Formats: sequence, C-alpha cells, structure tokens
Amino acid sequence: MYDKLERVILPMFYSRPDAWATVMRFAISLNGSYFNAHRMLSQYVESAYAAVPTRAAVPAVAGAQDPAHQT
Repeated sequence: MYDKLERVILPMFYSRPDAWATVMRFAISLNGSYFNAHRMLSQYVESAYAAVPTRAAVPAVAGAQDPAHQT
C-alpha cells in the first residue's frame, strides 16, 4: 500500500492534478451512495437500539414494584 502511495498516488497528486481530480470524482461516484449520512444513521439506530429489549419484554422480578406506580 505504501509503495502504491509513493509511486502512483503522490506523484499524480503533485504533478497531474487533473488526473488526480478524475480519480477522486470516480471514487466519490463509486462509493458516495454507500457512505452517506442516511445509511450511517439507519445503521446506527439498528445496531444501537434494535437489540435493546422493550419494557414489556423484560420479565418482572417477583415482588418488585413498578417505580411509576409507587405511592
């Protein structure tokens, strides 16, 4: 990877900016549909909140009271 960076990427960036821009446009068009805020947010919500059990799914402990119903 470092060899490719040293021999291909950096020389293109410094000596052929038009070619560099073409490569960057292609990379953005290829990956832009996957790397976006909507996908990241939906993936975060799925992985962070989908595994959390709801209150109804948690079994009640014998003798425990619901704090909402305490007097």
